[in-house]
Amino acid sequence: MEKEFVKIYENAIYLQDLQTAAEHTIGIDELRGSTILVTGATGTIGSFIVDMLANYFHDKVSGIGTTTNIVVCGRSERKLRDRFDHYNSINADEAGSRILYAQIDILERESFDKLPDLQVDYVIHAAGNAYPSAFVDHPGETVYGNIAGTYELLQYATLHGCHKFLYISSGEVYSLSEAEREHWKKEYISGDLDQYLLKVSQTVDIKGARASYPVSKAAAEALCLLYLEKEMDKAGSEMETLVVRPCHTFGPGITDGDDRAHVQFAKMAIAGQDIVLNSPGFQLRSYNYVADAAAGIVSAMLADRASDGGDFTDRVVDICSEDNIITIRGLAQLIADKAKVTLKTKEADNREKSLSSPISTQVLNSEDLKKIGFKKAFTLDEGVSHYIDILLGIKT
Repeated sequence: MEKEFVKIYENAIYLQDLQTAAEHTIGIDELRGSTILVTGATGTIGSFIVDMLANYFHDKVSGIGTTTNIVVCGRSERKLRDRFDHYNSINADEAGSRILYAQIDILERESFDKLPDLQVDYVIHAAGNAYPSAFVDHPGETVYGNIAGTYELLQYATLHGCHKFLYISSGEVYSLSEAEREHWKKEYISGDLDQYLLKVSQTVDIKGARASYPVSKAAAEALCLLYLEKEMDKAGSEMETLVVRPCHTFGPGITDGDDRAHVQFAKMAIAGQDIVLNSPGFQLRSYNYVADAAAGIVSAMLADRASDGGDFTDRVVDICSEDNIITIRGLAQLIADKAKVTLKTKEADNREKSLSSPISTQVLNSEDLKKIGFKKAFTLDEGVSHYIDILLGIKT
């Protein structure tokens, strides 16, 4: 009998993981009745955050001022509607959550005029090139999108009553030294945005196209953290800007063009093909299942900082787990074992070498998540198992 496939939002495992993630998100009920804007809403992390929040609040009885509005942003409104419109079609009049749409492209400044003119309480900025071929083949777009796109969104947020602005950066910034990361704070404070963009681009020209991702992410972090100090000192904005650095995050919300290593492994596995490594795969990494990453990210956003009477002061938080440290080869073997395929190794060609990360060890620190009391829900084995099972059962 031919196997039946369902949409990802109909998959039983995925739905259960959304519920589990919401249950592990500290302070999630604080978001009830608020408006949350999410960029990169069809990406791996962004789509899970939207689904988690929409599912959690959807079935809660709505009343005056209690509907949770989620503004999803992306380059294609059709894709956004295909992905999220089911939330608006089921018991729409009584639902506790509602999806709104904004078609924006972080490479086009004028597209930000399409963002809704309403109060937005939280911004979760997850947009930008996020896989190797995108930032190797388009380093200029990667730099411009990460920096100018973040700047435009910060401007929008300050003008629309935003309480917290969360920038989703990347653990890849640790490929830069601490001095290099701090350097971008000084550069941003000392010049204007166009000068800042030029200096980031010049640095990428020296380091090579692969560096466009970590360098521009670090520069965007500095912009985010110092924006109010530099740009809005006279505006009296009370917006809090925060940064999270997720480790390598795997989950079923992947696109055809995504060529991150773990995505390639999964695509081979669900096609019944042997997984082929382009290197011995001994690089050590922190990995995270997207359900734990999303719960950790939103928990970090909602944590009380010292300025709000809390003991937690950090505005930059690693999103990871100390239990999920494994080599690239080790992760590939977990996926291969789950899918019952063989793991093989070959020598990388020049193109594959240009896409690979030069970092031999990229292990993040989970101490900040522990400070706020966050606990992950899934072991690495469970996350991999769910990752593959969901992909095997959904229409892509």
